Amino acid sequence: MPSFAAAKRWCPWLAAYSGARIAELTHLEKRDIRTESGTVVMDLRVTKTGEPQTVPLHAHLIELGFLTFVEASAPDPLFYDPKRHSKTSSTSPAELRGHKAGKWVRLKVKLDPGVDPNHGWRHTWKTRALAAGIEERLRDAITGHRVASVGRRYGTPSLSMQTATMKQFPRYDLQNSRLLRSHRLNDVQTQTRPVHIPIDVKSDVYEINDKCILISHGHTYTSHSLN
Repeated sequence: MPSFAAAKRWCPWLAAYSGARIAELTHLEKRDIRTESGTVVMDLRVTKTGEPQTVPLHAHLIELGFLTFVEASAPDPLFYDPKRHSKTSSTSPAELRGHKAGKWVRLKVKLDPGVDPNHGWRHTWKTRALAAGIEERLRDAITGHRVASVGRRYGTPSLSMQTATMKQFPRYDLQNSRLLRSHRLNDVQTQTRPVHIPIDVKSDVYEINDKCILISHGHTYTSHSLN
């Protein structure tokens, strides 16, 4: 069963390595993570612009265990259970999950009310990409920003170009980032299939800059644990 703990674990990382909006990520299903021409990609079927988008996954996400999590998931949405959603609700379950994730970040790290977690991850991705020398049209292609110039709408960057861009994008170094809060996760329910976010594991919340928050679970997914 998809859990909120899974959304907390993976959506901030996916956003930080793609610039995607949280509500776009919470729509992801298992079928949306696939391999094309040797590149692992995610298909964002629901976007703010209304145009589906395919984004290469950064190698660091794979090293952290995201594909292991996906492979063990049921062929359904990754971050919410549609059976638990009210059919009379005017808001989609993916949007509700995205709103809840943003609210959780605010509460857990006492985020400044003027800072939007969603925009923070996007801003950080574009800023780091610019510093890495990634050209504007490639930054826009990966983050799904609309191109204002008519001339730039032609010659859309190919998947191979975007893959090369993602390889150029620098990794996040949690060891040299500020630890905001360290706490325990107790909201993962026991399931019949393997639990990929361990019960009661340590979760460290890091500030990459004043806008970007990342979550690191000790013992299991990442070598960046402070244990």
